[in-house]
Amino acid sequence: MRKALGVTVLAAWPLLGAGAPPADFVLGVAKTLSTGDAAAFREAFDPAMPGLKALQRGAGALIAQAQAESRIGFDRMSGEGAERLLELDWALDITQRGGIPGLTHRAAKVRCRLADRGGRWVIASFEPADFFAPPPDMGALWDMFHEVASALNNGRDYVPQFLSFFDPAFAAKAHLEQAVRGAMASGELQPSLDLVTNEGDDRVRTVGIDWAMDLVETNGNGSGVVKVRKNDRITFRVARIGKKWRIESFEPADFFQPVLP
Repeated sequence: MRKALGVTVLAAWPLLGAGAPPADFVLGVAKTLSTGDAAAFREAFDPAMPGLKALQRGAGALIAQAQAESRIGFDRMSGEGAERLLELDWALDITQRGGIPGLTHRAAKVRCRLADRGGRWVIASFEPADFFAPPPDMGALWDMFHEVASALNNGRDYVPQFLSFFDPAFAAKAHLEQAVRGAMASGELQPSLDLVTNEGDDRVRTVGIDWAMDLVETNGNGSGVVKVRKNDRITFRVARIGKKWRIESFEPADFFQPVLP
């Protein structure tokens, strides 16, 4: 079955076929990623390669979830005959498909070994092995911001929860706590969020949010009157700390300051 599939794939991808120069072969592998051709990507690897299943599982998830465009610099190529050793500067620009939008930049010094199998090249080893893994879960990132907004809405008892979403090293945490408590003293905060931009690498990202926040005063009959409405685009810098996203900084820095009606 694999042999029959391989013939079909190689007919569609001449850069992966017999006689292709090693550099062209690598560019062909990158092209299978950008076009989402998981079958062609699998055919580019030696079935006996150590760690192949984990690499292809990650790449399959990447292809299913995102568009991955490559930029490759060829640093060094050595070897002769049936083997080549390549050192590459490989960069991926990964655009999320569906769900929470995001653009992830990934770059690595890649070392791979090509082997001639029946007159065509295959990848016999590849490092780093997790290079083709899918990007971080953007749903978890967006959930964090909703929890930040929820803590603001829930009142002064939830200020510690609000602050827990900030990096422990966040320098202005005490000032931020004072500002948020001051804003809450004037009424109920009702935030609404709209994601505008989400870009970065696997660990650090810049997230732009159109953030609206109403300061509401509750009447004796239980109805609320909007005293102040505040709107701004906030740019957050967030980082993964362990398995969680945390806010490192944001601009404008005075957004959460109390505003009197």
